[in-house]
Amino acid sequence: MFVGGILVVVWVMLEREMCVVFSWGGLIGRVRGVFLRIGICNDGDRKWFEGGSVLGGYIIMGIGFYVI
Repeated sequence: MFVGGILVVVWVMLEREMCVVFSWGGLIGRVRGVFLRIGICNDGDRKWFEGGSVLGGYIIMGIGFYVI
């Protein structure tokens, strides 16, 4: 996600048109990942289990994208 944002900024600075196309599955996965992170880490106190839960959620979504 970081690299994608940097590439958009670079293309704007180069004054070229960049076609960014996301599939519905990819877009839903990104939104789901953001809500997963917000829901788990919203209390301000982070523990190793919360980080593991977020990582596990990302792994499950990654496997889902690979299978689909």
